Amino acid sequence: MSALLKNPVCAEALGGLKNAQRLSNLAQVHYANTANPAYKGTGGRFPDAARLARAETLNPNSLVAAFSEEGQKGLLATNIYITERFFTNIGPSQQDTVYIHELNRLNGYTSKDYRSDYANIIKRCGTADPFGLIR
Repeated sequence: MSALLKNPVCAEALGGLKNAQRLSNLAQVHYANTANPAYKGTGGRFPDAARLARAETLNPNSLVAAFSEEGQKGLLATNIYITERFFTNIGPSQQDTVYIHELNRLNGYTSKDYRSDYANIIKRCGTADPFGLIR
């Protein structure tokens, strides 16, 4: 993963090399399957993220591989919740796409939806589509 984010073209998906490195260093990864649903997130300002991540991971019909707090200008976010599906349902290159997307959510998530963000990451980083939907 860190090698991808050292590539200037890939790092542009996160606003450039400096920002990609900052986000990578900032991220706190949690296992969603065991997340405390009462955890209030970064600085207590994301009271729903852990609960929603745990609900997604426990839902047998969900395809969600990861879930993150969504930062905004002036609102720092650091927590990424990885589900068991991240390890069992997708391969390493797909995991890279998902993880970079989650870093982007910490960054404020500027894309319309996850598919457009995935498409941008796949194009810039040469990673694989987690769902095989984007061509």
